[in-house]
Amino acid sequence: MAEAEPQAKLHKSNGEGNGTTSMKFLIYGGNGWLGGVLQDLLTAQGKEFVVSRVRLQNRESMEAELDREQPTHILCAAGVTGRPNVDWCEDHKLETIRTNIIGALSAADCASSRGIHFTLFATGCIFEYDDDHPMPILQEDGTWSDVRTFEEDNPMDGPNFTGSFYSFTKGLLEQLLRHIPNVLCLRVRMP
Repeated sequence: MAEAEPQAKLHKSNGEGNGTTSMKFLIYGGNGWLGGVLQDLLTAQGKEFVVSRVRLQNRESMEAELDREQPTHILCAAGVTGRPNVDWCEDHKLETIRTNIIGALSAADCASSRGIHFTLFATGCIFEYDDDHPMPILQEDGTWSDVRTFEEDNPMDGPNFTGSFYSFTKGLLEQLLRHIPNVLCLRVRMP
């Protein structure tokens, strides 16, 4: 018998807000840097949220938690980046796939089947300038040169940076998530 997942801790709303709709957020990846930032933002806004303690690889526990907590929104900041850096993913491909692709897809699928909005905090490290998308150049008049940009709805303009296994998995995930309703991908780029 599988070990029971620890229960998530509920953070109650302070009652502020417009009162038009009751929202409850569930955060995956709440122990990471971005997850902590999300908790701080939701707390400051008086929003009700739960920090999940379920691993994305455990679909059964994820489904039970969603049914128990009844969130209206999922904020997914979970993923494998590697320690001490993304090079770890090169030697741990299966673990990287299980979390960055299978786990995240499973979470999005569980959300979709329940009509829950799913926001994935993704990475900006999946695109690079190339012959079809050259880097803009700052002109003498202070404007940028006119170049072809990446277009979200163009299937030929998908992620093109595969210089690391980490970026490869994150790019593939975004391509797959395009086909699941109620998903928003927000790309975060660390300075």
